[in-house]
Amino acid sequence: YRTNELHEINDNFIVSFGCSFTMGIGLHKKDIWIEKLGEKLGKETLNLALEGVGNSTTFYNSYLFYQWCKKNNIKPDGIFIQLTFNHRREFFYTTEENEINIGYTPSVINPTDKHDIAFYEDAQWYKKRYNADVAERTVISDIYPKVIEELWGSIGTPVFFFSFGTDFKEDLLFTSDIEVEEIELTNLYEQDYARDLQHNGRKEHELAASCLALKYQTHNG
Repeated sequence: YRTNELHEINDNFIVSFGCSFTMGIGLHKKDIWIEKLGEKLGKETLNLALEGVGNSTTFYNSYLFYQWCKKNNIKPDGIFIQLTFNHRREFFYTTEENEINIGYTPSVINPTDKHDIAFYEDAQWYKKRYNADVAERTVISDIYPKVIEELWGSIGTPVFFFSFGTDFKEDLLFTSDIEVEEIELTNLYEQDYARDLQHNGRKEHELAASCLALKYQTHNG
């Protein structure tokens, strides 16, 4: 994680979850949207984003952090969740050392060695069921966000969902009142990239921070 330690947390702070776009790959820490948002709102920040994860890991970690906050009697002022590509899916499996590990798709879609049976079987299910059937994706795109919103709402902490452009696409089978802010990206020919030339650059992080600051201020009147 690119953030402070949990024991360094004081009151008056906000939290972010997401993938590498929020972790800030290719950017200085001060240029990540959550850091810019903290400056605009006058709040400390805790960035719990992880590189390469899907939305389900984001929700798992949000739940774990909620439990930690309850245990330590700490309440964030806001939770900001960057929703990433909905085709990403995590698989848990047991290693030869009898440890629980996690694998991510789409890196396991086309395994070349059937010897790694866990990855191979996960890849078959992913191709034939998860990626082909909207019902499976609905759990992540519809049900998980609502659960997280209700969870944090139980202690009075608002949750704000957003995505960079159309990275996240809701596959809704049920009626949902989850609001997802889509941050409109700059023109393709003018887009500023991070130093790795794959992730969003400083201008788009600034744009995200400005949009989310307005949402937060509107929510708090």
